[in-house]
Amino acid sequence: MVAWYIGSGSGPGNPYGLSAITAVMTLVLVWWRIFFPHSLVGTAVMSGVSFVLVVGFSYDATHIGTYGLPGYGYEAFYKRVVTVLLGILAALIVQIFPHPPSASQHVRKSLSGSVRTLSDNYAVLLSCWNREDSEWANSKTDQISLQITESLISLQGPIGMLKLEPRMGPFTQQTLKRTQELCQDINQSFANLLNLQGTLPLTLQDRLARTVGIQEEQNINAIMLVLRVIDQTLKTGDPLPERLPTLRTATFAGSNRHVTDLSTTLVRDSDYRRYCIAVISYLKFLSAVDNIVLLFKGELGQSHIVYGLGCAEAV
Repeated sequence: MVAWYIGSGSGPGNPYGLSAITAVMTLVLVWWRIFFPHSLVGTAVMSGVSFVLVVGFSYDATHIGTYGLPGYGYEAFYKRVVTVLLGILAALIVQIFPHPPSASQHVRKSLSGSVRTLSDNYAVLLSCWNREDSEWANSKTDQISLQITESLISLQGPIGMLKLEPRMGPFTQQTLKRTQELCQDINQSFANLLNLQGTLPLTLQDRLARTVGIQEEQNINAIMLVLRVIDQTLKTGDPLPERLPTLRTATFAGSNRHVTDLSTTLVRDSDYRRYCIAVISYLKFLSAVDNIVLLFKGELGQSHIVYGLGCAEAV
């Protein structure tokens, strides 16, 4: 509406003035479409459509005069706004009755599926680590990592729109957004480890396994357990058990760490640098899983409290 009056003033529509203001407004609308947050893409698109309709109908109303046109300027803008508001009202009625679908539940189910797929990726990592005949895993895991990335990125829009939805579950928008970010960190860590597995010498792979206990049965059981609990919690929203293993602590508790004095030659060795990246990626994975557990305990509370062991506290 503002663009129409800038380009036309109080007249019936000057094509030169409308062309000039339309060029400026097109730049603004395209900028909105590209740089607005993903959750506001629909708003940017609706704004562009409304701009074209108001200016186009206004020009037609002052030059063609066909029956049924909504008018020009403010009148066309007002009728467009009423149409959009009626559409929003109808959508709300359809959403609420008879049973409102929950966007939060959709996000939780999607994150649960991603965690389950990450567990499968972790199993593949364990299966091919420190083995020579593991080329079969590279192409398969790359495709899985890409699918997980696409799935997690596609949740940015629904998570951003959760602030418009009444809270219908135990998780807040901030908790689900943080969970999505931590799942992305886990997926990135797995991708790094699987890529390094193909280039890291077996001696350094074996050293990493002995240093951080990546193939120790106790650590594998603890990690699988925690990932399964996270998966179930996203589905049900139940509080987490108080006594879940802390992966960063459990991983290093029984491992035989070998401390090597750093030297210039060692630092310049490309294989050793890749080994350091592998250690960092594995620790980043453990840290992300622990942070999800702490996040859920802070949001949902804890269950199965154990008293009398010095570190249990009532929640």
